[in-house]
Amino acid sequence: MTMINDLKIVDSHVHFWDIERLEYKWLLEEPSIRRNYFPSDLLQETINYHIDKLVFVQADCLPSQGLDEVEWVTELAAVETRIAGIVAYAPIENNLLLGSILDRLGRTKLVRGVRRILQSEVVGFGTQTAFVEGVLNLEKFGFTFDVCVNHTQLADVVELVYRCPSINFVLDHLGKPDIKNQKFLSWKNNISDIAEHPNVYCKLSGMVTEADRVSWSDAEFVPYIEHIVECFGVNRVMFGGDWPVVTLAATYERWVDTLLACLSHLHPVELTRVFKKNAEKFYKI
Repeated sequence: MTMINDLKIVDSHVHFWDIERLEYKWLLEEPSIRRNYFPSDLLQETINYHIDKLVFVQADCLPSQGLDEVEWVTELAAVETRIAGIVAYAPIENNLLLGSILDRLGRTKLVRGVRRILQSEVVGFGTQTAFVEGVLNLEKFGFTFDVCVNHTQLADVVELVYRCPSINFVLDHLGKPDIKNQKFLSWKNNISDIAEHPNVYCKLSGMVTEADRVSWSDAEFVPYIEHIVECFGVNRVMFGGDWPVVTLAATYERWVDTLLACLSHLHPVELTRVFKKNAEKFYKI
């Protein structure tokens, strides 16, 4: 294990869930993590690190429960004070519901941004007029938008961020490249195009579950991480643990150590940006 006692970490991407309180249909497909995960569980997994702040990202409960999830995490934050921000669910494409929900979220102190997962939608979903207009509505609330897509949808992201220059975006999980099958070139080109937009950041997260979950190695991630850092620079990338989803393929500790190994060429000041300051700036926490 790499000891980094002098490095304070802001984890820009964590989840908690209570399967007795809210419903998460996707967990039926991942039975090994279909149990409750609370901040106390994360504390046990991160005991060797100085986790300074956490950003909770909506965990894909039923859409009708999105506001209930925010209320629950706000309750958690009253005890686990390191929860500094919430990225909430919002029905971006639904112009009949979106306004009232954003109003509610806007009155919730911890909400910093929203996420409407796109990875399971068809190509083109995120560029339809209603969706783009919904994203543009985030500006009046000062909300960011977490982009969760897979590598086949990255061309849509290029168009979406082009059409929404006033919105601050962050690409979750490097856009979910197909690391397992080493499909690199198309992902690389799209990432280059996305990174040209200065309002887009990228999370170094979620990589281990896109590789072979049993037999991945650090070396597989190097070209992806190098390209991200080259394109976005050290001021627009941020660490994300993606806990507890990460545990499908690695411990939290192993993921942190893997990322540190892949970024070993960076200066300590640059590492502090990646692991702390960039997330603080992006989410205003």
